[in-house]
Amino acid sequence: MMKLLMLFPSLKIKSEWIFRLIENLGGSIAVIGTNEINTERIKTDQLNINPFYSKILRRINEDLNSNFTYPTILLKAEKKENTNINYIHFIGYAIKFKTFIRKSKNPTLIHCHGKDVMWDLKDIRTGIPVHPPEYFKSLEELSKDVYFIANSQFTRKQLLKKGVDESRIFINHFGIEIKEKLITPINNKTFKILYLGRLVDFKGPLETIEAFERACQLGLKGELLIAGGGEMEDQCREKINQSKYKDRIKLLGWVNKEEAETLYQQCNIFTAHNKVDAYTNQVEAFGVTIIEAMSFGLPVVTGKCGGVEDSVVDGVTGFLIEPGDIGGHAEKLIQLYNDFDLRSRLSANSVDRIKDHFSLEKERNGLENIIKKISNKSTSLKNA
Repeated sequence: MMKLLMLFPSLKIKSEWIFRLIENLGGSIAVIGTNEINTERIKTDQLNINPFYSKILRRINEDLNSNFTYPTILLKAEKKENTNINYIHFIGYAIKFKTFIRKSKNPTLIHCHGKDVMWDLKDIRTGIPVHPPEYFKSLEELSKDVYFIANSQFTRKQLLKKGVDESRIFINHFGIEIKEKLITPINNKTFKILYLGRLVDFKGPLETIEAFERACQLGLKGELLIAGGGEMEDQCREKINQSKYKDRIKLLGWVNKEEAETLYQQCNIFTAHNKVDAYTNQVEAFGVTIIEAMSFGLPVVTGKCGGVEDSVVDGVTGFLIEPGDIGGHAEKLIQLYNDFDLRSRLSANSVDRIKDHFSLEKERNGLENIIKKISNKSTSLKNA
């Protein structure tokens, strides 16, 4: 029976994906070690891995926590809960537990999600590299003893670039609940295009607004709904205010899960303009909102960049345009606007692709299979 000791930096986050992941894994998670407990949203047993004395030790030397506090707490939890695998989210967080990983009797899985595998990532405020040299040294040391889950082919390729043995990398896509949307004729006056996600450069909100403007010039009569917040919110607002079509562009701010689902149901197309962030070098490692939109039957138009290619099949579930090609982006929007049959076909294909590749069951079964494989490998090594 799978019994996970899961480690996650904070359970008090805005993103819904971690809550769905925990719910999906159900009783397989014995306990979650975290810096910030959340008993309101999560009923799984949680363990505070930063007791009061860890703050004192941190002021003296952070290595004291890595070498003393964390191993003491986690080895005790491992024994008490009789766990059989350590499941850590993000490379940067796993590095804090190097000593525990070495002392643990169980194999360790590190789940990589995005920023942790973007090797040339820069701080948007300072332009300084986010990952110091020690990060790469620790990754090299860890890679000999742990296994990795990559959330996309892009993430897998990034790990390979750093010399991680391919036998230690497993791909497991994020899974979501299937939410089919009935496809009915839409009156052109109510045609809606949705951008839902953080307002950050690598998602291309400014390019999306510009592509929508060009599509309007080509005859599109509809609205662009932008849901989300982030460091580019003021820039987006300024661009909208200067737009000839500002009355058709709505900046909605952050939305919760229920509001997001309502937007998916109300809209006809999902769009963004994924690219390499001009300030930070970040890209979309996977794109949860994209598969959410597809689960509601929304064709996706976005940039061909990062992990987006794992979910969006060009010409089948949507369109992938070259990053920076605003004209091409606009043409795909107008094409879907004008061709109901095309939109319906891509819509049905999107739902089918989610069922076949990105369901909750697929994710759970994938994780279980990965754990079985590394458990068998660990047993073989111990018996060798």
